[in-house]
Amino acid sequence: MFTDYAENAIGLPERLFPDIDTDSGEYRFYVMQNEIAIAVSEYRYYNGLTQTQLAKKLGVTQAMISKYESGDYNISLKAAFELFDKLGMRFSCTIDNPSKEDYRPVKESEQQTISTRNARFSHGPADDMTAA
Repeated sequence: MFTDYAENAIGLPERLFPDIDTDSGEYRFYVMQNEIAIAVSEYRYYNGLTQTQLAKKLGVTQAMISKYESGDYNISLKAAFELFDKLGMRFSCTIDNPSKEDYRPVKESEQQTISTRNARFSHGPADDMTAA
């Protein structure tokens, strides 16, 4: 199967970084890079495209496709969403929140900073996850 080939060709984070803490953000970052690389490689393989053909379809260079497929590119979240939209694939990220007991109390001095930061990311009712 192609996934087996891609995983062996690209290398799993555990093989590349044998001493890495698998609970760390760094490890999860490398896993996500590897998954993106495999997804792009599989898409190209199963659609019978060369790197040059896929690059033309996506409006990037062949060198960029090579970087995507090798996992040797720190793609931004925005670029990842755009890339997978163009490929007709769904890209998603998961954030695991700690349990309520793990939250530390917010100091009064931090309240204004948090409120300002949250306001910057709030875009109104359309972004409300509870809206029907």
